Amino acid sequence: MAYELKDNSGSLFVNDRKTSEKQPAYKGRVKLLGKAYDLAVWTKSDRNGQTYYSFELSEPFKPDASKRGNQGGGGSADGDDIPF
Repeated sequence: MAYELKDNSGSLFVNDRKTSEKQPAYKGRVKLLGKAYDLAVWTKSDRNGQTYYSFELSEPFKPDASKRGNQGGGGSADGDDIPF
C-alpha cells in the first residue's frame, strides 16, 4: 500500500541528489485543501548569521513525454502500434 498524505500535512526528506547550492536542501510533498504540491526547502543565513528556511510550493512534477524521445520510430506509449 502506497503512503497517502492526509489533508493539510506533508513529508520532507533530505535532498540526497543535490549537486549545487542553488538546489533545495530538502524536498517533499504536502497536501493543502485536497490538492498535492511539491515542496522544496533551502537552508539560508541572514546578515547576522541566523539560520532560516526558505521554501517553495509548486505543482507536482510530471515528466514531459515529448522530451523523452521516441524509441520505436513511432507509435503510442502503450505499444499498440508495434509492427510485430
